[in-house]
Amino acid sequence: MDILYNKEKDIFELKIDNNVIFYNDYSNECSIYQNEVLNHNNKIQQSEENIFFIKIIPSNACNLNCTYCFSENDRKSKQILDYTRVQETIEKIAERKNVHFSVAFTGGGEPTTNLNCIKHVVEAFEGVCDVTFNITSNGIFERECLDYLIERKFNVAISIDGNYEIARSQQTTELKVEKYNQAIENAIALQNAGLEVSILTVLSKDSIEKYAHCKEGVKELVLDYFYNIGFNAICINFDKGIFSCNNNEIFLDKIVKICEDIVEWKKIHKNVMVPFKYIYSRNNNYNEFGFCRGINQMSQTITIMPNGKYSFCHKVQLDELLLNEYSEDSIKIFFQEYNVKELRKSAIEHKKKCKTCISRQICMGDVCPALLIQNNQTKTDNFCANNRYLRAKLLGNALKSVLV
Repeated sequence: MDILYNKEKDIFELKIDNNVIFYNDYSNECSIYQNEVLNHNNKIQQSEENIFFIKIIPSNACNLNCTYCFSENDRKSKQILDYTRVQETIEKIAERKNVHFSVAFTGGGEPTTNLNCIKHVVEAFEGVCDVTFNITSNGIFERECLDYLIERKFNVAISIDGNYEIARSQQTTELKVEKYNQAIENAIALQNAGLEVSILTVLSKDSIEKYAHCKEGVKELVLDYFYNIGFNAICINFDKGIFSCNNNEIFLDKIVKICEDIVEWKKIHKNVMVPFKYIYSRNNNYNEFGFCRGINQMSQTITIMPNGKYSFCHKVQLDELLLNEYSEDSIKIFFQEYNVKELRKSAIEHKKKCKTCISRQICMGDVCPALLIQNNQTKTDNFCANNRYLRAKLLGNALKSVLV
C-alpha cells in the first residue's frame, strides 16, 4: 500500500492494487470518493484554558512488580511523598478563582501506599466546589482506602491486565491469587457504589506471543472476562517498550491479529467503551507545537514527584529536569535552561514529521519529551517504524472491503 498525505485537505490517499482510497483519520472514515470523507471538522480541540491540572505521585513504592513498568528504576527508591514539603504550594493553587481543578493521583508506584498524603491533598481542596479527583491504582488496597475513594467520589482507573493467568504472567515476582482477587473485588465494589471505574490492561510481549493465535485469546481472557464481571469501560494497550525494539513482521502481525480481534469484539458489544487508539481515532489539534501540555503550560499543569519536587511529566524524575519550588520565577528559569530548550526543540521537530504520518492517531500523543528522554535515536526510530507498519497493515486489511 502506497500512502500519500494531502496537505491541503489534511487527509491521506491510499493506493491499493491500483485503486485510490481517501482516508480521514480524524473520523476513521474512508471512501473511493474524496468528498465523502471531507465533511468533518478536523481541527477540534477542547478549550482547557480554565482547567488547572495537578498530577501527583504520592509514592514510588509498589505492591506489584509489573514487567512493563516505565518507572522500574524509580521504584527502587521506594520514596514516599511528605505532604508538608508541598503543602504550601497545594494550598496556594487551591485558592485560585474561576478555575476547574483536575487532581490526579498516579504512579510512579502504587499511589494508595501513601493514603495519608492523598487525604491531605483532598482536604486542601475542601472548600473548592469545582474539583475532580482521579486515581490510577492496581486495586490492591485495604477497606479504609476503598471507603475513602467512595466517600470522596473519585474517578477510578484500575490497572488489571486480564484474568489471573495473564496478570500473574506479567509479574516479575509471584502474584498470589488472594492479591489478585482483592483487586477485582475492590473494582467491583467501587463500581457498585456508583463511581466511574475503568479497567486498564497492558499486554506484554510474552502475552502477545502467547495469546495472539490462541483458541482463548485476548477477546476471551481480557474483554469477555471483564465484561462478564460487569465492567463497561475496558482500555487495552500494549507495553510501549515493545515499540522501541527492532521487531520483525511476524511479531508485529500478531499485534495486528489482536487489534482485529478487538475490533470484531467491539462490533458485537457496542455498549462497552473500549478506548483503543490503534483503531478508534480521536479528534485533536495536529500542529507541531501540540505535543506536551505540561512542558508548554507549567503555570496551569504541574506534576508533583515523590521527592517533593516538580516536573512537567509524571514519567520524568530526572533531577536536572525538576523544579525545587513551584513559582513564576522558578518556571521562568526552568524554561531558560539549555536542557529544556533542547528537549522542546527536539520534540517540535519530531512533531513536524508526526503531522503528516499515517500513524499519527496511534502514537502522536506518545512521541513526547518523556519518550525522547527515555529513548535514544535508534529506539525512537524503531518506535515510529513499528507504529507505521501497524497502521498501514491494519488499514490495508480494513480498506479492502471498501473496494468490494
